[in-house]
Amino acid sequence: MPDLTTMHLKCLLEKATPEPWVKDWDNQHVLFNPDTDRVVHVEYSDDARNIELIAAAPLLAQEVIRLREHIEGLITTMENKAGVSNGRDTLQELIVAENLMSAANQLRQILGDHDE
Repeated sequence: MPDLTTMHLKCLLEKATPEPWVKDWDNQHVLFNPDTDRVVHVEYSDDARNIELIAAAPLLAQEVIRLREHIEGLITTMENKAGVSNGRDTLQELIVAENLMSAANQLRQILGDHDE
């Protein structure tokens, strides 16, 4: 399985040909960057169905990174809200804090170890 850590995805995006990646109108097996005319990928199989997914790869990687960062921000906010106490917490406030921490832990499990 490929390395899908956030750091590795960022590294791959830095090294890759800048987007957009589009199909060549004359040859549906070729992806290129229209801004630079640089060929990004040539599909050598007779089946060019993979080309759309390959063309979307940079945007998909960016979206994965963005979602991970957003979820990390939500977790931090939830943990901070759960940790706020004035020393006179009501039972309801304690339950809310416990629920926030539970939800934050569930989000951490969903994210997994993506930064190792």
